[in-house]
Amino acid sequence: MENYSEYDIEQIMELSGYPELCNYFLSLAKDDDMREKLSGILYGGGYQGYDIFGHYGRNDELMEAKRRAGVAYQLVTNPNTFDELGKDNVIYYHGTSSMALPSILKYGLNSYDKSITDGLSIGTGEEWSRNRGRDFVSFTDVLDVAIDYAIVNSNENAFPVVIGTSLDNIRKTYRKPAPSELPEIGVKNHFPKELISCILVPADKVSMVKEMVGDGIKVLPADLREEKFYSVDLDSFQIYVDDNGYNELIGKSGYTR
Repeated sequence: MENYSEYDIEQIMELSGYPELCNYFLSLAKDDDMREKLSGILYGGGYQGYDIFGHYGRNDELMEAKRRAGVAYQLVTNPNTFDELGKDNVIYYHGTSSMALPSILKYGLNSYDKSITDGLSIGTGEEWSRNRGRDFVSFTDVLDVAIDYAIVNSNENAFPVVIGTSLDNIRKTYRKPAPSELPEIGVKNHFPKELISCILVPADKVSMVKEMVGDGIKVLPADLREEKFYSVDLDSFQIYVDDNGYNELIGKSGYTR
C-alpha cells in the first residue's frame, strides 16, 4: 500500500485507540470499493494520488490520525463527496457559517483587517480576532478542525459551512504562519472566490446553497456534526470510540451496511 505520509503505518498504529478506530471504520464499508478507499486513507494517508496532508503547519502522529479520521468519516457518510474532494485534490478547509456566505460569494474570504479597511461587515470569526485584529485567513488540512470552527461560528439562525480548496490553490496565495497550536496556515489578507473549489454544507442545505452559488463552485453534502462516534483528544494523546455514537450512525436513516 502506498504511503502518502511522513509517518509510517507502524508509528500511527502505535497510537492508543487507532487500530480499534480503523476496525470501526472498516466495518462501516458498504462495499469493497469503499473498503479499499478507507484502507488507503486510514493506513496510508491517501488514495490513488489523493494526498490528504497539506504540508504546511503543525503535524505529529496524533494530528495525522485526526486528519485521516475526518476524511474517513466523510467517506462513510457521504461517499460521493469524498470522490469529489479527491477529484479536485481538496485538502485545505476553512470553517465558517452560512451568515458569511453572501460576503464570501461576492468578495471571497477576507481577513479581519482587510474587512475593516474595505468597510465590509464581519459576522463570523474567532472572538479574539475581532478584538485584536488579524491580517490573514486561516486554513487547515484537518477537516475536523475546520468543522469545529464552523460549529463555533454557527447558531440557531445559521448553519455550519466549510470552504474547501486544493494545495495548488493555497500555493497561489501569499502565505504566512498562523499563531496556532493546530495545523493551520494563514493566507495573507485575501483568498479569492475563484480559488474556492467547493463548499461543504449539511445535506438538507445543499439545494438552497446551490441557488446562492450558481455555477463554478461545487456545493457538496457533508456531515458537519460536532459529536461523532470517535474523538481524538490532543491533550491526553488518546483516541476514543463511542459505541452509542457508532450504533446511531449505523441506524441513521438512509445508511445501510
